[in-house]
Amino acid sequence: MRHKLVALLILASCFPAMAEPVGVNMLPAQGSAAVVSGRARVERAAQGTYINIEGIRGLGAVAGFVAFGNEPTFPGLHDLDGRHVEIVGVVIRDGRAVIMLTAPDQLRVKS
Repeated sequence: MRHKLVALLILASCFPAMAEPVGVNMLPAQGSAAVVSGRARVERAAQGTYINIEGIRGLGAVAGFVAFGNEPTFPGLHDLDGRHVEIVGVVIRDGRAVIMLTAPDQLRVKS
Protein backbone atom coordinates (compact mmCIF):
# COMPACT_ATOMS: atom_id res chain seq x y z
CA MET A 1 0.00 0.00 0.00
CA ARG A 2 2.78 2.40 0.89
CA HIS A 3 4.54 1.78 -2.46
CA LYS A 4 1.34 2.52 -4.37
CA LEU A 5 0.97 5.81 -2.54
CA VAL A 6 4.58 6.80 -3.30
CA ALA A 7 4.14 5.87 -6.98
CA LEU A 8 0.93 7.90 -7.14
CA LEU A 9 2.62 10.95 -5.57
CA ILE A 10 5.51 10.74 -8.03
CA LEU A 11 3.10 10.48 -10.94
CA ALA A 12 1.00 13.40 -9.67
CA SER A 13 4.07 15.61 -9.28
CA CYS A 14 4.78 15.24 -13.02
CA PHE A 15 1.49 16.82 -14.16
CA PRO A 16 2.57 20.48 -13.78
CA ALA A 17 5.64 19.75 -15.90
CA MET A 18 3.42 18.42 -18.69
CA ALA A 19 1.24 21.54 -18.85
CA GLU A 20 1.83 23.98 -21.68
CA PRO A 21 3.75 26.98 -20.33
CA VAL A 22 2.29 30.47 -20.67
CA GLY A 23 5.21 32.80 -21.19
CA VAL A 24 5.41 36.57 -20.97
CA ASN A 25 5.60 36.77 -24.77
CA MET A 26 2.07 35.30 -24.98
CA LEU A 27 0.51 38.19 -23.05
CA PRO A 28 -0.83 41.18 -25.00
CA ALA A 29 1.93 43.65 -25.88
CA GLN A 30 2.29 47.01 -24.15
CA GLY A 31 0.20 49.64 -25.94
CA SER A 32 -1.86 47.20 -28.00
CA ALA A 33 -5.64 47.41 -28.10
CA ALA A 34 -7.32 44.29 -26.73
CA VAL A 35 -10.76 42.83 -26.12
CA VAL A 36 -10.63 40.32 -23.29
CA SER A 37 -13.53 38.26 -22.01
CA GLY A 38 -13.88 35.69 -19.27
CA ARG A 39 -15.08 35.10 -15.73
CA ALA A 40 -14.40 38.11 -13.50
CA ARG A 41 -12.82 38.01 -10.07
CA VAL A 42 -13.20 41.45 -8.46
CA GLU A 43 -10.48 42.47 -6.03
CA ARG A 44 -10.36 45.75 -4.15
CA ALA A 45 -6.90 47.28 -3.62
CA ALA A 46 -5.64 50.50 -2.05
CA GLN A 47 -5.41 52.32 -5.41
CA GLY A 48 -8.70 51.06 -6.86
CA THR A 49 -10.47 47.91 -8.02
CA TYR A 50 -9.03 45.14 -10.18
CA ILE A 51 -11.24 42.94 -12.34
CA ASN A 52 -9.05 39.88 -12.83
CA ILE A 53 -9.78 37.62 -15.77
CA GLU A 54 -7.82 34.41 -15.66
CA GLY A 55 -7.61 31.33 -17.80
CA ILE A 56 -7.57 33.14 -21.12
CA ARG A 57 -6.21 30.74 -23.70
CA GLY A 58 -2.72 31.76 -24.74
CA LEU A 59 -2.80 35.06 -22.87
CA GLY A 60 -2.43 34.25 -19.18
CA ALA A 61 -4.00 36.61 -16.64
CA VAL A 62 -5.29 40.04 -17.66
CA ALA A 63 -6.87 42.58 -15.31
CA GLY A 64 -9.06 45.59 -15.80
CA PHE A 65 -8.29 48.42 -13.36
CA VAL A 66 -10.70 51.09 -12.13
CA ALA A 67 -8.96 53.87 -10.19
CA PHE A 68 -10.34 54.68 -6.73
CA GLY A 69 -11.71 58.09 -7.76
CA ASN A 70 -13.33 56.66 -10.89
CA GLU A 71 -15.31 53.85 -9.20
CA PRO A 72 -18.62 55.81 -9.05
CA THR A 73 -18.59 55.85 -12.87
CA PHE A 74 -18.99 52.04 -12.82
CA PRO A 75 -22.22 51.24 -10.92
CA GLY A 76 -22.45 47.68 -9.61
CA LEU A 77 -18.72 47.10 -10.02
CA HIS A 78 -18.46 44.73 -7.07
CA ASP A 79 -21.49 42.73 -8.25
CA LEU A 80 -19.48 41.52 -11.27
CA ASP A 81 -17.61 38.92 -9.22
CA GLY A 82 -18.13 35.51 -10.85
CA ARG A 83 -19.92 36.87 -13.93
CA HIS A 84 -18.71 36.64 -17.52
CA VAL A 85 -17.48 40.08 -18.63
CA GLU A 86 -15.71 41.70 -21.58
CA ILE A 87 -13.05 44.37 -21.13
CA VAL A 88 -11.93 46.65 -23.97
CA GLY A 89 -8.92 48.94 -23.90
CA VAL A 90 -5.21 49.50 -24.26
CA VAL A 91 -2.89 47.08 -22.46
CA ILE A 92 -0.39 48.43 -19.95
CA ARG A 93 2.29 46.13 -18.57
CA ASP A 94 2.70 46.67 -14.82
CA GLY A 95 4.21 43.32 -13.87
CA ARG A 96 1.11 41.84 -15.48
CA ALA A 97 -1.20 42.84 -18.31
CA VAL A 98 -3.61 45.57 -17.14
CA ILE A 99 -6.28 47.49 -19.02
CA MET A 100 -7.11 50.86 -17.47
CA LEU A 101 -10.88 51.38 -17.36
CA THR A 102 -11.92 55.02 -17.52
CA ALA A 103 -15.34 54.82 -19.23
CA PRO A 104 -18.28 52.47 -18.53
CA ASP A 105 -18.45 51.37 -22.18
CA GLN A 106 -15.08 49.61 -21.74
CA LEU A 107 -16.72 47.03 -19.47
CA ARG A 108 -19.63 44.84 -20.60
CA VAL A 109 -21.44 42.03 -18.80
CA LYS A 110 -21.82 39.06 -21.16
CA SER A 111 -24.10 36.89 -19.03
